[in-house]
Amino acid sequence: MAANLTPQYLKAEKEYRAAQTLEDKLAALKKMLSELPKHKGTEKIHAGLKTRLSELKVEMETRRKTGRAGVTFRVPKEGAAQIVLLGYPNVGKSQIVARLTGAHVEVADYPFTTRQPAPGMMRYEDIQIQLVDTPPLSARGMEPGMLDLIRAADAAMLVLDLSTDGDDIRPDPLEQADSTITRLSEVKIHLVGRVPDEREDPFVVYLKTLLVGSKVDVEGAQGRLAALEDLYRERYTLLGLSARDNIGLDGFGRRLFDFLELIRIYTKEPGKKPDLAAPYVLHRGATVLDLAERIHKDFAERMKFARIWGANAYSGQSVGRDHALNDKDVLELHI
Repeated sequence: MAANLTPQYLKAEKEYRAAQTLEDKLAALKKMLSELPKHKGTEKIHAGLKTRLSELKVEMETRRKTGRAGVTFRVPKEGAAQIVLLGYPNVGKSQIVARLTGAHVEVADYPFTTRQPAPGMMRYEDIQIQLVDTPPLSARGMEPGMLDLIRAADAAMLVLDLSTDGDDIRPDPLEQADSTITRLSEVKIHLVGRVPDEREDPFVVYLKTLLVGSKVDVEGAQGRLAALEDLYRERYTLLGLSARDNIGLDGFGRRLFDFLELIRIYTKEPGKKPDLAAPYVLHRGATVLDLAERIHKDFAERMKFARIWGANAYSGQSVGRDHALNDKDVLELHI
């Protein structure tokens, strides 16, 4: 039986995934429980929420008694989306972030240079996308604090080193991909090419992931890239690049924008010109109502209709709440 989860529940679930403190997680869990529809199709979800709520209360009490907060990495979200870069040591993550964002990220030829998350903002036309370089994954494991950072991200880039057939630090690219995907799935973080519509376990995070083959300029890299394509082309989008030689970086902003399935919506007041400086960024498939809710809940409640200017509508066309929006539409809300 389908769960038929409501928008209110899904919003609370999103808040839970984005929470970076136990208190915020607890508040979001309680909201999820209150918004969860009560029927046979949600019994398993309800049981999972109650179990996690009990575990979280125990964790908070233990922390209160011991005074140990543990290690956590917090990177406040900025821009249209936050993408975490994941990968083994010395695969080129830091150089990619530095090239695409201009951020000062330590880049070196020796492994484990990155110890803390390092964010940078990549501009694409009139928006920015946040890229976060992270400490490396390896056979030794990962920094425990990374898990909350990964769970809260909007998407991931799994960076795979095409320059190696395997050494003491980095296995070959196929094993880099397989081991990272497997290791994270064991802690309920699933790196996927497309996020499923239905989810039975609210504590499983499905993170849309782009596979990036780095150092595509070195000898033998094209063959390793082809092997990755043969194995993963049905499940993931795969790109090859070289940050050092600026190969594959031209147009990368557009590729990420399309990968994230984003659209930009501009607004205007009646009788005035549209504000083209700061678009609202929504996901593809968003409606007039989605934009109204983003602006303010009062708009969503009181809106009567909207006028739209865009490629798929005649200028000033009157549309209702359920009208699907397209990239660069201009919207005028009437309440």
